[in-house]
Amino acid sequence: MEILARRPILTLRQHWRVALVLSVSIWIAAPALSESDYSESAIKAVFLFRFASYVEWPDSPPGDSPFTIVVMGSSGVASELQHLLPGRSVGGRSVQVRVAKSSTDIDAAQILFLGAGSKIRPIVAKIGERHVLVVTESDRGLEDGSAVNFLTVDRHVRFEVSLTAAQRAGLKISADLLSVATRVQGERRGVVSRRVGV
Repeated sequence: MEILARRPILTLRQHWRVALVLSVSIWIAAPALSESDYSESAIKAVFLFRFASYVEWPDSPPGDSPFTIVVMGSSGVASELQHLLPGRSVGGRSVQVRVAKSSTDIDAAQILFLGAGSKIRPIVAKIGERHVLVVTESDRGLEDGSAVNFLTVDRHVRFEVSLTAAQRAGLKISADLLSVATRVQGERRGVVSRRVGV
């Protein structure tokens, strides 16, 4: 992974907890170094890509249809994804990033990342019950309708999950991913006990 080759991410303790679930194997080589050596945008980009391996979508587009991560309101995360994604795949499908300038540009998304300051509620309302994993970085992300929300805890990037929002979108989230979330909101029906696969 291009961004992982530049800087190490986690301390030894954090490394084992997160790498066990997210399977970012390069972290093994940097056990004694700090997550602060990575930019926040780079860490979020890695998480966004890895989330795809721990979420089950109900529909299966044709194999030649790319898996699409749409980013709105965060040029930093979009740029990091553009460096990370070439040559990667999700469920046998190539994976791409698109930058959305407005809510009319989000239709192709399987994962939609809304940067800080985005108006979450109207976008979630526009998506409705389509099978889109909405990820945010807001103090009230889950309350405003996202399924996953990034938080900064003790200067480290963490995330919380709304199973209610995921279930509304028809998505099943792996118990492995939930085990490293800082908070899980909603009932645990429709949780898959395994990693979905890349």
